[in-house]
Amino acid sequence: MNSFFRRNTVVAQKQQSPDDFSDYTNIIASEDDPVVLKEYIGRLYKCMKDKTKSLRSAYAKLDNLNNEILQEQTRVSDIEDENENLREQMRELQAQLAAQEDKFREWQERLVQQANEEREILEEEHEEECVQLDDRILKLEEALATANEEIGSLTLRIRELSDHASETRSRTGTRRSSMDSRFSDASTVLNAVRQYEDDRQQMAEQVIELTQKKYALETELNLLKEEQQDLKRHIRKVKEDNGRLRMENQELKQQIGRRAFIKELEDIDLDD
Repeated sequence: MNSFFRRNTVVAQKQQSPDDFSDYTNIIASEDDPVVLKEYIGRLYKCMKDKTKSLRSAYAKLDNLNNEILQEQTRVSDIEDENENLREQMRELQAQLAAQEDKFREWQERLVQQANEEREILEEEHEEECVQLDDRILKLEEALATANEEIGSLTLRIRELSDHASETRSRTGTRRSSMDSRFSDASTVLNAVRQYEDDRQQMAEQVIELTQKKYALETELNLLKEEQQDLKRHIRKVKEDNGRLRMENQELKQQIGRRAFIKELEDIDLDD
């Protein structure tokens, strides 16, 4: 009866997997053969050692994984801290940038205002100078016209005196035969001729003086006209510079607006 049970047990053992020890209590309780039990215990012990080794390896791997997880968590925490520091630095930089942009905008507004005030002052000064130059030119033109009239009058007077002197000489020549008894008349004629010569000399000097004055007035008039043209060119240049400054001001305002918009977008990204 016992040997039959052993045979059935051995057969049952042969049918089980070598690593299957789920029925070890029944086998140990029912097996009487020491060799079989010893072999079974040996296999059980070896399996236990293998399981223990595998378990230790699994625990070691688990510890490694836990360590890696801790390291990754530490890295994540460090990265989060670093990101928070970077966000704080970005916020500080953006605050500084906003302050600098406000200062730049204020400085730019003051610069534009100052440029406009200087431009207005220059335009007023230039316009006043233009008015003064126009008045001076008008006076010079009037003086020049007066000088031309005086020169014409003196020239006509000299011509009249020359004609009168010629006529007087002619009359004197025809009367020389009868002048022996009329010394007083001859003296009068001679005095008249001398007076004519003196008047003619004075008029010639006046003509020369007026001509020189005329040339001086023409030179001054030309210089004033050139100065007036230079002043007009300078006014045009000032206006062109002012227009260019206005365009540059508009471009700078647009750039500042774009920077502010980009900064708002960056703020939104950081908050998200």
